[in-house]
Amino acid sequence: MIEIEHRNRGSRVLPIVAVALGAAGTVVGGSNGLAARADARAAAGRADQIEIVEVRSDLRRTHVAETNALLLGMYGEATEQQIERARDARIASRATARDRAEDLSSGTGEAATEARFLLDLLDADGLDGEREVDPVRLLESGHDAVHDGRAPVEQYDTDVVALYDLIGPDIAGALVVNDALDAMYVITQPEVPEIFAEYVADAESYLRSDGGYLGPDPASPLTASYVYRPSAAMPHPALAEIDEGIASSRLWDYDQWIRSWQIGTPDTAAPLSLADLVAQAGLVDGNTRGIVDATLEDARRSSRDAADSAGIRSTGWLVLGTTSALAAVTATVALVRRRRIATRRAARAVDTDELTGLGNRRLLEQRVGPTLRNPDLGWHLVAAIRMDHVALVNDTWGRSMGDRVLVEVARRLRAIVDDLQASDDVFSGTVVRLGSEFVMTLHSTAPMELETVAEMLEQIRITTIPVDADPDADPDGQAASGDDVALNFDLGIATASGPCDLDDMVRDAELSAWSERQAHRHDPALVTDTQR
Repeated sequence: MIEIEHRNRGSRVLPIVAVALGAAGTVVGGSNGLAARADARAAAGRADQIEIVEVRSDLRRTHVAETNALLLGMYGEATEQQIERARDARIASRATARDRAEDLSSGTGEAATEARFLLDLLDADGLDGEREVDPVRLLESGHDAVHDGRAPVEQYDTDVVALYDLIGPDIAGALVVNDALDAMYVITQPEVPEIFAEYVADAESYLRSDGGYLGPDPASPLTASYVYRPSAAMPHPALAEIDEGIASSRLWDYDQWIRSWQIGTPDTAAPLSLADLVAQAGLVDGNTRGIVDATLEDARRSSRDAADSAGIRSTGWLVLGTTSALAAVTATVALVRRRRIATRRAARAVDTDELTGLGNRRLLEQRVGPTLRNPDLGWHLVAAIRMDHVALVNDTWGRSMGDRVLVEVARRLRAIVDDLQASDDVFSGTVVRLGSEFVMTLHSTAPMELETVAEMLEQIRITTIPVDADPDADPDGQAASGDDVALNFDLGIATASGPCDLDDMVRDAELSAWSERQAHRHDPALVTDTQR
């Protein structure tokens, strides 16, 4: 009896041990494998984002370079061959950008979304296939290539944000030359070809109001400059070398001469001849671009290597987990189910934006996506409300005021949806916050007047709220207590009849908002902080 009892105990213990060991192997192998796979995806996504930074930087460089070549040619400082090479470089950079963006847009994640926006920008400016382009369009397209169609800063890895900051000064010399060409036109007043007419028309007003790109400190010309406006918490280490390179040149002296136009026509001649300035700018930008290009390439290669390494680790861990699972299938399935439930619960907990109480991107996809595909609904509206000006509110009155603006806009958008639902139960709707943008959707079995919705949104846009200035944000006391700030935004609306796709509707609304912003840019009364 004693031997039988020991044997029975062993038959019970061994399977339990096998299941326990198998479950442990499955958990360790599976969890580490999934974590490694997530690391691989994150690293690959980061590499894709860095590639888009490279593409954007090259687009801006070539568009500004062609602008300067055209204007230098007008003063005999550039040959026709140099102008043609600049055109060829711009056309080639656009073709490369389109190829890379099309490849990246087929994926998922932020890089794919940004790639699609970049393709839309290239389509919208209409420069493909054109060799002779006026300087205004070239400058605007170069600016848009870097600044438009980017996701909110918080959606990028911190190192990618620092790299976006780093490409800011890589055309500092070219921009100083561009200002110098404005000054030469105002001083000499030459006859210009028709293609330059729009560009030179506002040269003098620009110099007397916004001329100059570098900061006030000759030892650190990037500090408080227009070419370096940091978003990252910590600057990239390579920035110090770029700052030192600009400080050791004569660019700052020339830039200060340009800035002196804002208080009257300078009594002194420019500190450098145009030819000497072009040579100085070429040396500075060449060195800067060498630093930036090497930094971007190293960062992209490092991310690719990290993705490959994590992929190998993921395969090894998953093989171990699969092998171990053969000893404890039941335990493994139960564990996976519990983890899925926990993951879903955690996902539901992050469906809400903490500041405004609205839903976020996850809620938009889970709630609005199926609604747009519902064949019983015959009308849909998606409005994109871009709050880009909140950055200016933060700088002027402090971040708390910017938060108040976001909260107030969110409250009023939610009120529109609630009021429509209360007035007629055929309506449904959702409002979510996506970083510096709100998305409002309306759905119904029958269409409503688009003008009615647009008027409701316009009433929000023209509303102002009183503020008290934040002394930390405004040390000079220029934003006095009692000021009002407008709930201003760029608005785009897309509508559809019958089932439609969420991504298509949101993209169309955002492109409409972007187009409105472009229209505003051409109205000087609406432009507050945009360099030409």
